Amino acid sequence: MKATVFRSDIGGEFTAPPSKSYALRYLIAAFLSGEKVTVCDVGSSKDVFYALKALSALGAQYDLRGGDVAFSGRKDVDNAVIDCGESATLYRILLCVTAALGVKARFITSDTLAARPHDSLIKLLNEHGAKTDGVFLSGKLTGGIYEVDCKLTSQYLSGLLFALPLIGGVRVDTPDKPVSAPYVAMTLAVLKDMGVEWERRDNRFVLNAAKAFKPRSDKLIIEGDWSAAAFAFAACSSGNVVRAKGLDGESLQGDRRLKEIFSKFGFEVSVDENFVEAKAPERLTATTVDCEHIPDLVPALAALSARACGVTTLKNVARLRYKESDRISAISAVLEKFSVSCGFDGSDLIITGNGGKEINTPSRVYIDCADHRIAMLAAALASAYSVGGATLVNAECVNKSYSSFFDDLIRLNGRVSYVDI
Repeated sequence: MKATVFRSDIGGEFTAPPSKSYALRYLIAAFLSGEKVTVCDVGSSKDVFYALKALSALGAQYDLRGGDVAFSGRKDVDNAVIDCGESATLYRILLCVTAALGVKARFITSDTLAARPHDSLIKLLNEHGAKTDGVFLSGKLTGGIYEVDCKLTSQYLSGLLFALPLIGGVRVDTPDKPVSAPYVAMTLAVLKDMGVEWERRDNRFVLNAAKAFKPRSDKLIIEGDWSAAAFAFAACSSGNVVRAKGLDGESLQGDRRLKEIFSKFGFEVSVDENFVEAKAPERLTATTVDCEHIPDLVPALAALSARACGVTTLKNVARLRYKESDRISAISAVLEKFSVSCGFDGSDLIITGNGGKEINTPSRVYIDCADHRIAMLAAALASAYSVGGATLVNAECVNKSYSSFFDDLIRLNGRVSYVDI
């Protein structure tokens, strides 16, 4: 699909999509309980689709009821073919869970997911009873001490925290503090909702015995996604207001820092029990942001940085090279299309904003998108100040996390046209 986005007067109200990070965690936890429980409003992202497909392969019994998934139990399986699509969260958690269940399996992944780093997790599982090359899996995890490397991603740790309660008699150590620490907090919160509480001592997690997954409610609610909503705020026209419903002001999502960070750029941000509202200033102010624990917010912050007056530094972003694309290169390439200077020093992105000046390119900007967040970055920039507009090729990639993105952009007065190719 091609989507052409023109400069627009962005403002108004929309509902944030469900958090796919929470949705994936609750779906896996509900499956592991084997009980009757409904995960409400899981959304329609591709990652959720692949999660349901994968859990079905592992024996999950469920019905789809609108946007809800009603689990009724699970059956035992001996062999499974588990297709994780592009979702690293799904793959890494289910690789651990399947090994803990002792189910023989073959994992299918997209080329981009297969190219991402998994070696240290695979090595760790093989040291504790599993036999896997990351594609084929047999054996069964045993108890003991697991020392997990979390310098690149916290998903390895989340996978173990989900899987090892099935075994018990385990200790998980993280010699280095996990990056993206809020995602670990989310994992622990979901497990607590399912009656599984790890004993935590700084970077050590202990379970002396196996724990059953027991939902504390028969309905599990998925909150809105702060990182997805950030793109609408980033596209907001000067002096206008964008209001997002469905966001939890007390969320554990690290991207809730949006309020603090957008305020540094000059936005007026308010959080109510029913919505989050942001008013864009006439001119954005350049700033410095530490992004170590908020990698998914970086593309939206790049859009703001491009519009700001002065030089913005987005610190500790090197891990973005290992996402659905090399996001360092992809962000730089998109900003270059919009005549914005962007440099990378090995750790930080340095972006020299153009002060919000309109860009009237001699011909329309064309961007071939392979990454959902990069497509949303380009759309936000085009909406904000590109008079000539931008045509996004493979724009359907937004479906990975935010299938209603372009519809919501139109709802906010965005000018978008579609062409199927």
